[in-house]
Amino acid sequence: MMLGRASITRAWLTHQTEIPSGVALQMAMTPYLKKLESYQEVWSTAFERLFDLWLAMAGEGPAQVLTVWAQVLLLDPLQALQAAQLADDLGMPLSQTAEFLGRTPEQVAEWAAARGAMEEARVAAVTAQTG
Repeated sequence: MMLGRASITRAWLTHQTEIPSGVALQMAMTPYLKKLESYQEVWSTAFERLFDLWLAMAGEGPAQVLTVWAQVLLLDPLQALQAAQLADDLGMPLSQTAEFLGRTPEQVAEWAAARGAMEEARVAAVTAQTG
């Protein structure tokens, strides 16, 4: 009697002698992640309309229903922060980096203010040292 079965895709083992890295697997999953995100966009509208209908039937009146999905691919927090640091080093705007990390616009504004204060403190420190 077989209770469970585990398998490994043969393509990974026949084309190379090493087990693929996590980054390689993430890269291979990219088309599937985009497909899932497109499904989320389509189904969000359907869910919102359905819940609006249910609330109206319950006599709650019209309400603004918003569907919020979890991220399709959850990254390790260290990986996410390293990717955000790399994006920042490459010049990606802070708003896009924060969106990648799943932060709100209010948090972005706080970070931008804190970053500006840090830059001012650095300039003041360098100015004080150089005279």
